[in-house]
Formats: sequence, C-alpha cells, structure tokens
Amino acid sequence: MKTIELTLYKFDELPKETQEKVIIDNRYINTEFDWWECTYQTWNEIGVRIESFDLYMMDIDILLFYSEEDTAQSILSFFGHNENYDFARRYLEYKKKLDKTYEDSFDEYGECVEYDEELDDANALFQADLRDALLSWLREEMEYLESDQAIIDTLEANDYDFTINGEIY
Repeated sequence: MKTIELTLYKFDELPKETQEKVIIDNRYINTEFDWWECTYQTWNEIGVRIESFDLYMMDIDILLFYSEEDTAQSILSFFGHNENYDFARRYLEYKKKLDKTYEDSFDEYGECVEYDEELDDANALFQADLRDALLSWLREEMEYLESDQAIIDTLEANDYDFTINGEIY
C-alpha cells in the first residue's frame, strides 16, 4: 500500500496563474446544465412560454398565453419602469390611441378592416420586440454565468478544493 500526501487549496489560495487556469478549465461550469430554467419560469409567470431558443442563430420561439395587450400589461406589472421593456409601454400607448381613433368606425358586425390591419401590425411588432428582449435576457444571463466572477463564485460557493495544478479534488 502506498500513502500519498496531498496538499489541497481553496481557490483564493492558489497562485494567480493557477487561478486563471481553473477559470478557463471551468468556463462552462454554470452552463453545462439547463441554466435557462429560471428564465423560462419567470416568463411563464408573466404569460410567455419560451418554446426554444438559439442564441447563436438569434432565434427564439415563444407562445403567449394571453393577448398581446394583457402580456404587455403583465410585463409592466412584473418589471415596472424598466427601459428593457419599454416596448410594452409603447405598445399599450399605441393600442389605446388606436382604440380611440377607431372607436366609432366599427360596423354592425364589429369589424373595421383598417383597425384590424393596424392592430395586426402592432401585435407583430410587439411580439418581435418581445423576442428581441428575451434573446437579450438569455444572452446576458449566459454571458454572466460564463464570466470569470460567476465561475469564481460557483467554485467558492461549492467549497471546492484544488490541487496545486488547479484540478478539482
């Protein structure tokens, strides 16, 4: 039987060069799993289901549980006056103006072609802005999770021990 004596170090006890190696070796420690689940849950509460996304292709598929108007109100209620979601406020202001402009233009069947066309355009723009906001959110979240500081925080929070070569023990 052989006995090996091994000295273990906490991240902050490692030499600077080894710390840099540990960070590089663990760049994806926070994104190796379904890191987007919290984002999915948050937006699900607001009334938006993220079906899938691809940050490299800048593509996202979403499903709204409610109308665009209700979704915009939900976004503003959840986030307040956040410039990232100003598109929701603009949509609601435009929708209100649109309703007022056409309120006397409906026929006995409740139809007004001009209103429907403008509303369809506004809804499409709102959904495009929402998709852009969600992609930005996800990209920023991933960039943070892969940042040096987030990696260090994870390593320290999990109380990892390292060999002098920077390998997790």
